[in-house]
Amino acid sequence: MFDRGWGARLTRRVLMICAGKGVRGGAALAAFGAAAMGPLAPLAAANVEPEEKVADTIKRLFGANKLQDGAGLMKLDVPEIAENGSVVPIRLDTTLPTSGARSLKKVYLIVDNNRRPMVASFTFSADAGQALIGANLRLGGTTPVRAVAELHDGALYQVRKDVTVTVGGCGG
Repeated sequence: MFDRGWGARLTRRVLMICAGKGVRGGAALAAFGAAAMGPLAPLAAANVEPEEKVADTIKRLFGANKLQDGAGLMKLDVPEIAENGSVVPIRLDTTLPTSGARSLKKVYLIVDNNRRPMVASFTFSADAGQALIGANLRLGGTTPVRAVAELHDGALYQVRKDVTVTVGGCGG
């Protein structure tokens, strides 16, 4: 049935031959996945990353640096009530410059109650001109959403808004 034994390297060609000779979709993909992972397959299944609390995320990203109020520097536009947590639009406007000594280096979007709180990061160069971010976030439920701006001089500013989700997005 097979041109090569299972001990041989499983290639796309072999997979297609198997699929054509009666091994159907799910079984072929399972065989390909197991062959591709090899001896690491049991480890990959057992090594699921744990949840990370927002305090741990902030400590990992910023260390002991203090987050200052950035309400005068940034405007976070996110709906107060999101009907669908799978697609929540967000927009961040900032007056921070993208060039100079006290310029914007990076922006992090953090969703406090998500399994992995840091959902996106954006790096700005001096050529960026104006820093403006627009994106859709996936929220697991009602949660605070924050944007943290990191400047080249090390200063950190945050803005935060609470979002009420009526239908869950991350598995809800």
